[in-house]
Amino acid sequence: GNNSYEPLKAYDDLFAITTIDNRVGKLSVNKSLKGYYGFWIILIEASDQGIPKQKNISSYEVYVRPFNYHMPVIRYPVAGKTLRICHSLQEAYRPLYLADCQQRLNLFEAYDPDGSKYGDVTFNLDSDVGDDQHFRMMKLSRNTSAFYVKKILPAGSYSVSLYQ
Repeated sequence: GNNSYEPLKAYDDLFAITTIDNRVGKLSVNKSLKGYYGFWIILIEASDQGIPKQKNISSYEVYVRPFNYHMPVIRYPVAGKTLRICHSLQEAYRPLYLADCQQRLNLFEAYDPDGSKYGDVTFNLDSDVGDDQHFRMMKLSRNTSAFYVKKILPAGSYSVSLYQ
């Protein structure tokens, strides 16, 4: 019942069935379905009180849809901080170096604990002055992207906003 991004949670007591008037079964959940996204096959056994006792087992599919519980939180870069890039080592669509020209710029990273597609973070760039046209974000994993220049830029200040 889970997607491939999350470890499988214990599910033994996830669903329960109660009998009403020896005729009707009522299916219920014992706990929050948060994190239990996907298709579940539930086996339900019905039996009578006769002699010999007769029973039937049927399977039912239950689909638990994911829900977007959390906003992503950008871990890097730190909000409001200026990224200073080494001008002399720029290469188009290649990892950038920080201003010390020794360390590579970290991957942009965000955290969102939601499962399925709702926890998959995409970074986007914007600029009031059009500077975003010089840069590109390339998604590398579920919560990381790399920041590249599209072509070698002249030295100067460029202003872009990051959002998800």
